[in-house]
Amino acid sequence: ILNRQRIKLLTTPHDFDVIIAGAGPAGSSAAAVLGKAGKKVLLLDKETFPRDKTCGDGLTFKCFEPLKRLGLLEIFLNKVQFYSKGYSIFFSDYSEITVRRAIDDSEFFVYVLPRFEFDQLVLQKAQSYESVTFQPETKVHELIFENEKIIGLVIDRNGIKASCYASIIIDACGANSSLAVQAGAGNRDPHGCALAIR
Repeated sequence: ILNRQRIKLLTTPHDFDVIIAGAGPAGSSAAAVLGKAGKKVLLLDKETFPRDKTCGDGLTFKCFEPLKRLGLLEIFLNKVQFYSKGYSIFFSDYSEITVRRAIDDSEFFVYVLPRFEFDQLVLQKAQSYESVTFQPETKVHELIFENEKIIGLVIDRNGIKASCYASIIIDACGANSSLAVQAGAGNRDPHGCALAIR
């Protein structure tokens, strides 16, 4: 049974234009873009930030344009701890995949910054906009439907369940999101998974 005692920030339906579940790079980037546009955003995550995550420390040169649009490219490049013009992956059957960029190219292929720092960098950018509210330690339980339309979320913070509503709900919880499954878009095919190695 849903506890009608609401979290302090969530007092009436549609207090926010957008609710984003997940404050990793995808969720925080979306919050930053929406915050810059003046939209009222609630950004939720089950963890307390900064937090570590064994996944995705390496970003390719393709991240440059998105980071530039967020105003984070120069800061990112100053924080990078390691970079390379290519990489090789070796498999148990002794096969390998090698990817390299031209030796005279001025840009590198892979830039490495641990998620502990990278995620915090993007989150801080989102929080720099007054219209963005970040709420950590908040678990997202389920979607709220009305006439087959998603209108909100049931969340849990410090053991108190609450419902929150917005015109747009963004699921940025990652590959194992339960919200995606509830919405009928979840991928549980093991052949579609990737391996993260640190």
